[in-house]
This record gives sequence, structure tokens and C-alpha cells, in this order.
Amino acid sequence: MNKLFILMGLMGSLPDDASGQQAQRNDNSYPQAVISRMRILEGRYVNSIINNGGIYSLIDLPVYEDGVVNCWDKVDLEELKAKISKGWLSPTAPDKGKISCIHLAGWEIARSKWYYTKENYHDFIVSVVKTMNPTLSNLYYSNGITAKVIGNVNYSTLSYSGEQLIRKDSEKNISFKDYKGKREHYLYKKSDGVYWLANFNVYADGSVLIDGIDKSIKIDKVQELEPLIQHGIIATKVPDNSTIIIKDLGEFVVAKTLYSADVKDKFVEIGDIVSSLNGRPTTSGDCVNAFNEYNKQPTKENKAKLKVAYERIPKHLRVYVLGDMDAKDWPIRKVIYENE
Repeated sequence: MNKLFILMGLMGSLPDDASGQQAQRNDNSYPQAVISRMRILEGRYVNSIINNGGIYSLIDLPVYEDGVVNCWDKVDLEELKAKISKGWLSPTAPDKGKISCIHLAGWEIARSKWYYTKENYHDFIVSVVKTMNPTLSNLYYSNGITAKVIGNVNYSTLSYSGEQLIRKDSEKNISFKDYKGKREHYLYKKSDGVYWLANFNVYADGSVLIDGIDKSIKIDKVQELEPLIQHGIIATKVPDNSTIIIKDLGEFVVAKTLYSADVKDKFVEIGDIVSSLNGRPTTSGDCVNAFNEYNKQPTKENKAKLKVAYERIPKHLRVYVLGDMDAKDWPIRKVIYENE
């Protein structure tokens, strides 16, 4: 049969639309070709607390211009009320309780003073949204539906993309493609016995924007942090009875430090962040390569190289080196410390 007649036969079953043109048939057969799109939204990090069954964790709470908030679960502003009411997202932690900041330290609280309560914390989050969206226009409401299937994958309807820290240098600089970075935390000395929980926003160009303190500071090169560490201005551990101030959240007095990262390891971590943002090897990446090489050729020389590479990784990050939270770093430690 002539190919033209076959084509006309296939098209003949398509109905005409109001303009007389043939409409595309809605075919539910699979596989199908579908498309998706991404949105770029502005957001702010806010210091907050997750109460996971009495375990209190200080977090960077992402709040976006469309009202989506990521409290370890992406929710809209209406659903956020329930998270606060149930105590999952909290503006407070109890005296005598334990609180921690990942990759930094954990403390027992002697006494505390918090700026918000369960009753007015939602209003504060809305005020943060208004800094980006003054009229609260085009807010996202999930209506209870937070996921859908696109192609063969189940996606969150509230997730346009992963969080990406950027730096805005001026009112005219509105590019979301430049100045990408990553955030870590230190304690920054305000005065004797008083420290800020400081945000270290580390960027690919090697600069560090320190905020969460009295006045933000821009460090042009990572190396400029070393004198601040040597003089105890930047720290990971503070004396008992010190006060830690958390911007827009509150403050507490440290009864005792439960654990803390080594301040020198944190400095190495910043170098790793800059390397990662520029596509260069990190201490963890070097260790994985050394481990793979040892597995191919388990010689004494490769074992020694693996030990050196492993011990260059900041101690608080070593458990993550293989990306396996069950085995953690045990397969490597078993090799290099077998006789210890």
C-alpha cells in the first residue's frame, strides 16, 4: 500500500478542533514522550530547630518566595502551621535539653531565651517570605497533594530543584548562575564568653561571606581565616557557661559541650568545599580513589597511601567518605588499622 495512504489512514481518526484544524489524539498507550520544566525561585535560610522525638537539631531552614518551606519535608505555608503546632519545627528547645548543629558541635542547655513561641512562629516565617514577595503573590498551595509521577519517577510537586546557595553582590546582580556556594557553621566570638552561631557561606572563587553575626564580613580568600582561628575568634568549642546567640531565634547558655568538631578539620573542610565547587579533587575523593586502588592491588605501598589519604579527611566527615551510612567508613578502617 502506498505510504501516503497509510499516513492518511492514521490521521483520519483525529478529530477536528473548533478552528477546523486536526487536534492531537490523547493516546494513553506507553511509552510516551513527555516534558518537564524547572523554576528558579529566590529563598532565604532561617535559623530554626527540628524536634525529632526530643532530639533538637539546629538547621538552616530554607524559606522560598512562593511560601514553600523545607523543614526536612517540603510544605506550603498552610501545612507549615501543622508542623509548628505538632512541635516538629520549633522556635525553642528546653532548658536542660540537648541541642546540636551538624558538623559543628552538640551542647547541653543550662538556660535559654527564645524570641518566638509556637503561637507566633508562623507569622515570623511569613514575614521572611514577604522580604522576597511583599504582596504574597503567586504563593504555592499543594491542597494536600505533594507528589506526582512524571515519566517513570515520582516527584515532589513542591520541589523545583535542590537548594543552591548563591551570593548576591549588588542590587543589579540578579544572576542565579554565578557565585554558587555552600554553607557551613562555626562559632564566632562576640566578646568573652559570648559567641554567635555564624554562617560561613563558602564560594567557588575562594571567598567566604560570614553572616549571622552583628555585621556580615566578606573574606576574600580562605587563607585569611587562619589568623581568626589562631586567635580564637573562630571556634568550634567554647567554655562551659558561655552564651551562644542564634540570629532570629534566641540564645542559650552552655551547661557543657557534648562533642565538637576540630577547628582545624573545619578549616580543611572549607578548602574541600572550594575544590568541590570548582570540580577539583577533595580529601574524600582522594581517599576513595586510594581505596579503589588498594582493592585492585592490595600492596603495603597502596595500604600506606590509603592511610595517609583517609587521615587527611576532616574527622567529622570520615564516616561519609564511602556514601554508605550502614557500613560508614568501616571497610577502610578495617584495612588500615587491622593491627591496631
